[in-house]
Amino acid sequence: GLENERALAINPKMAGAHAAIGLTQFRLGQLDKARASYNREPFSLFRHTGLSIIDHQRGDKSAADKALATILAEYGDNALYQKAQILAQRGNAQDAIEALERGHEIGDAGLLLMRNDPFLDPLRSDPRFIRLLKQLGFD
Repeated sequence: GLENERALAINPKMAGAHAAIGLTQFRLGQLDKARASYNREPFSLFRHTGLSIIDHQRGDKSAADKALATILAEYGDNALYQKAQILAQRGNAQDAIEALERGHEIGDAGLLLMRNDPFLDPLRSDPRFIRLLKQLGFD
């Protein structure tokens, strides 16, 4: 929250800060504010991931699917972690875990965040997710 706002005061184009603020707003149920924050995020991977999750939550499936398609077109396998975040939030645990497993196979650095990532919370009790955490050296 406050640290990100201070960082943005120093560098308004800092990648990740608007996404972090948007995540906090999302967790507080402030979807309109979260969407606005993600729209200001300069790093398109973070921007479109957040927008896909927020738009799906708001019931705008078309916009949510468009944001996901943009990520996949721009980043391909470099966005497996973000794809998993989106699918987990959509309730598609099977495909989300498959994306994480594929990310593990190719060394996706995003997996380092999965232990504490709130976007992956819907997967926490899945045995495959727990196994993957152990393979990564968590828990």
